[in-house]
Amino acid sequence: MLGALPLSARPGGRRLSRSPITRGRRVEMGVCEVCGNDYWLSFEVRTVGGQSHVFDSFECAAHRLAPVCEHCQCRVLGHGVEVEGRIFCCTHCARSSGVPSGAEIRDTVGAHPA
Repeated sequence: MLGALPLSARPGGRRLSRSPITRGRRVEMGVCEVCGNDYWLSFEVRTVGGQSHVFDSFECAAHRLAPVCEHCQCRVLGHGVEVEGRIFCCTHCARSSGVPSGAEIRDTVGAHPA
């Protein structure tokens, strides 16, 4: 059984286990790398850098992969703002951070051209 192999012997280093019989067939399940949940609807995320991650929910994926705002420490789930190579969740945090060019950042949401 694949789930009984040591992590180093598993394909891609991922932890996998077998699900109970589902509609007459066996389904491979991934074990979430954040919470350890063994879930038949787990999914794999591959990054541009070639890393592979297995999660059971978007919540766990965000917890592991989303950047953190350098000002308020919340997870940046939207586009965020990058100023001088630093990531912020919004323009308010970028301006409040003390980064010199952060003061120049302005919100454009809801702004209409004159």
